[in-house]
Amino acid sequence: METHLQSGIAIGNSPYLGSILAPQLRLRGIAIVVVPSLSEFEETQANFSIIDATQVTKKTSSDLQKLQAQLFRQHTSIALTIDRNYQQKLDLLDLGFSHCFELPVPTSVIIKTIEIQAKKAPQMHDTSISYTSGEQFTYLHAPHDKLFLVNKNKTVTITAIEKRLLEYLSQRQGFASIGELSYIGWKHFGIKPNTVTVTIKKLRLKLQTVGIPKTIRNLYGYGYSLTKPLI
Repeated sequence: METHLQSGIAIGNSPYLGSILAPQLRLRGIAIVVVPSLSEFEETQANFSIIDATQVTKKTSSDLQKLQAQLFRQHTSIALTIDRNYQQKLDLLDLGFSHCFELPVPTSVIIKTIEIQAKKAPQMHDTSISYTSGEQFTYLHAPHDKLFLVNKNKTVTITAIEKRLLEYLSQRQGFASIGELSYIGWKHFGIKPNTVTVTIKKLRLKLQTVGIPKTIRNLYGYGYSLTKPLI
């Protein structure tokens, strides 16, 4: 891998960033600069960023808009948090971070994420995210915890994970990231993207089977949205 083309920036005063992660990245041939605040970040061109989430959560909307613009141009942008706050993780992903890891996380996981993602095109992010009341779906609860999705006289079995994803997508305006769907469906962010993809394909087919006039669209490299089929 051509690591000489990679350069990144770490933001925060965490000893983990400066004393553990940065030296290990440099040993792998990945250049990284550690700065104390977002203002220095705005002046630095980087292929990837690793940010202490506490540096982000209390910033003004103007600062966050500048940060979002920077993240949009990067291949990989990782937020590190010690806060077990689900909504905070969604907010960070919505802002434009491609990954959100809760500490402690193995340093090898972060390095591998950078190595894999740095080869890809920059992530695409929805910059106008809002939430609505969503659709109303009908379910039939059968014995032995079996669940069916019902539309008129048609039914199809649906798993608890598929139900959570469907209801979340129905409330989400715009595209939901793979990270969001990982947490919604499986309750953590460590799910492989392929697992999300396979589950979404099955769910899309089930919507077609029962004739629900919605489909799940894919934004390549980012995530999915529930919408009317394209004609």
